[in-house]
Amino acid sequence: RFVDSDIVKLDILSEDYSKLILLQSDRTLEIHAKYGRHFRTRIPKFGRDLLYQRHSCEVFVAASGSDVYRLNLELGQYLAPLQSTSSNSFNCMDQSPLLHLVGCGGDDGVVELYDTRVKKSVYHLKLSEENEVTALRFDVDGLTMTCGDEKGSVKMFDLRKKEPLVTR
Repeated sequence: RFVDSDIVKLDILSEDYSKLILLQSDRTLEIHAKYGRHFRTRIPKFGRDLLYQRHSCEVFVAASGSDVYRLNLELGQYLAPLQSTSSNSFNCMDQSPLLHLVGCGGDDGVVELYDTRVKKSVYHLKLSEENEVTALRFDVDGLTMTCGDEKGSVKMFDLRKKEPLVTR
């Protein structure tokens, strides 16, 4: 694969690794097939994380602004972004494997969860007052989420409760 700039994040679109989507440091998204670059587009702000949702065929991009950009690969066009109600920008993203939730970790210590069926924020979780959320991962049960911040603190949450189950 030949690319024009550094790769920030990549995700695999197919089961056999023949199709990839690349988030690059020059604000571009590239889709690669077996033969090379298939499609290239730019996003308005610098991207930090990338997430492909298979059942809706959408790519979510967390960027340095308060919006999460949505690119529908079936239509080949951008859709209305998910708008943050609390964070200035997002650093990391993950999706629940069982629920239609996309979690976004913000630079102000807030994790915001979006329901992708209604495209709105449905849950806020304040992790810290001064630390950025830099890592976010859902467990296979879909209700347990683990978050990490820039100082190395890790908290595990059950989404039905506001208090962490475990803090390390």
